Amino acid sequence: MKSPSVLIGLFSASLLVVGCSTPTEITTKDGQTVVSPDKPKVKNKDDFITYTKDGKEVQLNKDEVSKIEEVN
Repeated sequence: MKSPSVLIGLFSASLLVVGCSTPTEITTKDGQTVVSPDKPKVKNKDDFITYTKDGKEVQLNKDEVSKIEEVN
């Protein structure tokens, strides 16, 4: 059985990870809106924006995006 201090440490670490997420709304030029649980990564050398949707990584061409903003 694990000691209470180990369980408290694991719980605290999980809260820290959840607390760092920044939900973001991505709007494409054709009007579609996607909400990502985390801030997307912008790869300038590849011209892609990478975000998470339903637990999977999705890439979108930067030319197809009209705006990216944080959701409050």
